[in-house]
Amino acid sequence: MKASKIDFLKRSSILGEDNKDLSKYKSLALFYEEKGRFYDALQLYVKIKDKEAMERIKELVLKDGDFFLYEQIVKVLDILPDMDEYKRLAAFATEKGKDVYAKRIEDEVIKYLIKK
Repeated sequence: MKASKIDFLKRSSILGEDNKDLSKYKSLALFYEEKGRFYDALQLYVKIKDKEAMERIKELVLKDGDFFLYEQIVKVLDILPDMDEYKRLAAFATEKGKDVYAKRIEDEVIKYLIKK
């Protein structure tokens, strides 16, 4: 069995459990975070309402230049995107060759400036 299938089955098993033991969720979220699977980690942190961990993921996503996941995180945290964070996000996206993300960030900055 492939590792990804085993991982999927393990995750499905943990998420399907109806218990109050949040440590399993946190352990799996930390595993995903360490592997750079920020979307998967974020889903679990949202489930256990770990705001501190979500803030940490937001910083990692900024450094990864992932515009779309950044937008999801600011919505989940119910905060307004920050112009300085947009600038950092754009710089990291450009540095990592994520041109589509960099273009979307540029569009968002222009919208932000027009609203001012």
